Amino acid sequence: HNPFGGILLSQLVCHVCGCASSVQSHRFTSLTLDIPGTRKPTIQECLGLFVREELVDDVHCERCERIGRATKFTRIGRAPPLLCLHLHRLVGRGGWMAKVDDIVKVTR
Repeated sequence: HNPFGGILLSQLVCHVCGCASSVQSHRFTSLTLDIPGTRKPTIQECLGLFVREELVDDVHCERCERIGRATKFTRIGRAPPLLCLHLHRLVGRGGWMAKVDDIVKVTR
């Protein structure tokens, strides 16, 4: 048993026919979180960005057999006893990498 091991769940919903794919599970030992561009971001906001809906292009739908856009849903299916989070502090700006120096607030 890995104290850092958890399970992510993801699912795609086709924009053409509305079909939801089967839920896929993925093991993880850490999560890399983007930092939102808000003033005084919180760890909850970072986690919210991680599990937000995402538009995905060129997805093959199992039901309608078409290739098109889908919405991807991600959530933590099983959180580990010890959750390891990495804050993604580098962002691309005009061909250069810039460091995000914002302090991320962790609350109880």
